[in-house]
Amino acid sequence: MRTHPDTKVWNISANQPGASPDAVSLLGHELATLSRHFGVLPVVSVGNVSPSGTTRPEPPADCEAAIVVGGRQANASGGPAGPCPNCLGGPGPDGMLKPDVSWFSELQMIGGVTDTGSSYPTTLVSSLAAHTFANLRNPTPDLVKALLVSASELDEHHPQLGWGTPYQGTMPWTCAPGTVALTWTAQLQPGTAYYWTGIPIPPEMIHNGKLLGRARWGCPDRC
Repeated sequence: MRTHPDTKVWNISANQPGASPDAVSLLGHELATLSRHFGVLPVVSVGNVSPSGTTRPEPPADCEAAIVVGGRQANASGGPAGPCPNCLGGPGPDGMLKPDVSWFSELQMIGGVTDTGSSYPTTLVSSLAAHTFANLRNPTPDLVKALLVSASELDEHHPQLGWGTPYQGTMPWTCAPGTVALTWTAQLQPGTAYYWTGIPIPPEMIHNGKLLGRARWGCPDRC
């Protein structure tokens, strides 16, 4: 990361088996420290089902700063469908909502052999995250992560699919027709009340004097 400062997305398709499911691993903590220090976004595979019997995300998929990717199957028309039975699911330690997103986990290899694993959707999300960085005016890792989560199709977090697949016909760095994304940056202190004024809100988002829309938590899981 020090020698490649222009690289903002780091794909990590490798997992460490045998870690405690109830505590963030040393590897997860260290990766979070590195990502915050260098301002990068790790994109991490959730891990694969193995004879060890592990059912929870394997490190560093417990990294709060990372966007963790699960696997999903395709339906008859080629669209995203249900969870991949070969990929692990959440939650992470202390109820951490992992994985964050999911994508196709089955890949046809050279020679026509088909393989399945969480490494394959991780590379898809890494590419999309890199394009999102390139298309934003002032990108940050947390903003890119939030946009990918917001672009996913599920309204509730699924223990294996996360928030879904971050593509519904509109790229994460653009707004779908009839929608607007509100983002802001702030430093928060515990026990303090915060008020934001002067935010230009379209009248279509106001109903009976209240804000009408949906929100997703784009901050790291352990804020």
